[in-house]
Amino acid sequence: KRFFWQPAANESSLRMLTDTACCFNEKGAKAPIHAPHDTATTTMNGAEADAPSFGGGMGALEIADRLLVMRQQEESAYRCLDYLVIASVGDGPINSPVASASPQQDEQAKPVDEECRVKMAEWCTQVVDFCKFRRETVGIGLSYLDRFLSTAIDSLPAVDFDEDSSRSSGHGYDSGLKNRAMVALQDRKEYQLAAMTSLYMAIKLNEPLEMETSLLSELSRGCYTDAEIAQMELDMLDALDWRVSGPTALSFVSHFLALMPPSVSANPMVPATLLDFCRYQTELATGDYHFVTKRPSTIAMASLLNSMEAIDDAYFDQLERSIFLQTLLEASAVRPDAPEVSDARIRLMTSFRKSSGYELRHVASQLCLGKRGNTDTAKLQDSEGSSVDSSPVCVSATKRSRYA
Repeated sequence: KRFFWQPAANESSLRMLTDTACCFNEKGAKAPIHAPHDTATTTMNGAEADAPSFGGGMGALEIADRLLVMRQQEESAYRCLDYLVIASVGDGPINSPVASASPQQDEQAKPVDEECRVKMAEWCTQVVDFCKFRRETVGIGLSYLDRFLSTAIDSLPAVDFDEDSSRSSGHGYDSGLKNRAMVALQDRKEYQLAAMTSLYMAIKLNEPLEMETSLLSELSRGCYTDAEIAQMELDMLDALDWRVSGPTALSFVSHFLALMPPSVSANPMVPATLLDFCRYQTELATGDYHFVTKRPSTIAMASLLNSMEAIDDAYFDQLERSIFLQTLLEASAVRPDAPEVSDARIRLMTSFRKSSGYELRHVASQLCLGKRGNTDTAKLQDSEGSSVDSSPVCVSATKRSRYA
């Protein structure tokens, strides 16, 4: 199945990202512009998320306060809906012509489906990898896209959150913006413009360099002009009510690990390995439409439980695990035994095996942290029966572009 157009993402076409001086501007000391609603946001991004101390020197009470705010955010303004239900209703884009002029227009006229999102997620990942940006930026950009498309649905489900948050829970967009989100769901060309603009916005707000709209136009092979990209950015920001600093699954993981018992975190290999395993799983979740409607905290808890299962009791014994999970429950109100967490765990582990070709315990055993007796590093067979050639020693060395 082919997309309407294939964004330029190979090395030769991406080389313009670094070779052309006018493509990127250094931000310097200028801070990203956040909406007034997000002045109290608690998301831990960038270097802070990767800091060895995880908590950035915060105490347990402050971490718990941050987690509470993050949970309120994901339950209200940053909640995503199953927007593909809307996309499957229509037969084509709004106000589409009676007859298409070419096969390309026929392809463009098809509603958006899961494969469209997978393709754009892969393309965005290629761009950030080439530019040496953080993979989390792809997830942030796709969250902008998912929430924008969710505005095509009339109303959000009722949730319990404070009155101040409810003022911008997705009801603030006007009919014109809602119509544009609907067009993006039923017109693949419009959808691709929204996806590329989402990545552009995420890079602008979360990376030390920002991309020019002229570069984005070149990457689209002339499908979109600078003005079209700039207008889409404004429309998306208005539809999102300028809420662009929501919590991510990885930011939840970072806060969770900051509450790890000191007796465990004394060995820096344990929290570092858990973070690496969780990061890999959250990246897989980014490209899987199944997780669009799931809370970031659910994905974070599922990835952390999967990662902990691979660590030997000698480094993280059962009593310490029980204390840790109880602490997380009290601080975040995320139940480790919740059905949605169990469902996410199974899907993430399946995606991990499919993507890397190994079980997490095999990787942990090569790092001397795995469960004893599970040192078998035999390659798993993929669905086609062929083995995967990547080494299990380092998770970051395995192939990450194969989304489940």
